[in-house]
Amino acid sequence: RERGRDDVTGLHGISLWIARRASIGVRPRHDGPSQEVFGGEGQKVTMTCAMSDATSDELLRELMRAAQDGDAEAYQALLTGITPRVRRLIRARRAFLDAADIEDLVQDVLLSVHAVRHTYDPTRPFFPWLLAIVRNRLVDAARRYGRRRGRELAVEDLDVTFADLTANTTDERMADIEALAQAIQRLPPGQRQAIELLK
Repeated sequence: RERGRDDVTGLHGISLWIARRASIGVRPRHDGPSQEVFGGEGQKVTMTCAMSDATSDELLRELMRAAQDGDAEAYQALLTGITPRVRRLIRARRAFLDAADIEDLVQDVLLSVHAVRHTYDPTRPFFPWLLAIVRNRLVDAARRYGRRRGRELAVEDLDVTFADLTANTTDERMADIEALAQAIQRLPPGQRQAIELLK
């Protein structure tokens, strides 16, 4: 059900771009998730919402070519068309992530597409280029997760502490100061001098 909604959204952006480009009208059909595109000479083409059909590599290649030439509508249609597919790819490869993390990765991919769109060669297939970006963003996310897990410890029950001195007793403050002074005295001379110069 969610896949169909995503596909309709992606298809709608692409079909609107096609309609504007060819100066034709776009009218949704009522019998399912597809679009009928009517040409000026009475030609009718039905575009189904299956992403593999609607956003073929050739069409996305054309959209990217137009976007590289400065066509903002083509660029919007491209991003609208690839977003559901990117979301499904990430969801399939990282099923353990919650929806917010998946959306973060989708945004990372779209930002990467934007940042490196000039590197795309319109004579080459579009999907392998896009899949390489998705794969690289997934690897980057896994690395970030690994680094974070290596440095951070999830603590469920935190002790309550307050920064305001009136919330702490005088005895606690004095004990902390005395313990700190003793710890500073045990430091090697170079480190102790560095700490004392900061006072």
